[in-house]
Amino acid sequence: MARFVDRFVQDGIDQPIDVIIDPDERDLVDIRQKRLRHHWWAAHREREGLPTRADISASFLDDIADFTAVVSRNGNTLRYESFGKGLARADGRDMTGESVDALPALIGQLFRSVYLLSEMKMAPVFTRHSPPAEIPVDYWLRLVVPFGENIPLEVSHYIVCSIPVARPEPDSAKR
Repeated sequence: MARFVDRFVQDGIDQPIDVIIDPDERDLVDIRQKRLRHHWWAAHREREGLPTRADISASFLDDIADFTAVVSRNGNTLRYESFGKGLARADGRDMTGESVDALPALIGQLFRSVYLLSEMKMAPVFTRHSPPAEIPVDYWLRLVVPFGENIPLEVSHYIVCSIPVARPEPDSAKR
């Protein structure tokens, strides 16, 4: 697959959003995301198609659980099956059991678009974006990987490894 990199602006979101379809190792700065990408591609090669969650080591998934969300797809409904504790702390809420549509409209629309892009390309998608001002994070690094279950070319859920990058301390706080 040809690698695709883009930067776009979404109405209502202040900062540009970086999007990389099928990121390589150099695009990812966090080891958890690099390892998830590696495990996903190894399972993809072995299966010769869309991996299932069972194809990924349970111990590895446990290692990154604090910063991962599992999003299930049932028709057009995208729901957080699980939401890591580290994500909940950074975001200020636990989205487990909630629909992506429960997010503020523009963020929900952005996330839905990224999930569907990952599904359409049947590949990992990496994004870097800034959250709304009320979230105490400078920006998020997100890697979305699609998984299937029983039907080889149908995505049933996504694993999302999201890394919150803290806002820098103001100079007055450093003194």
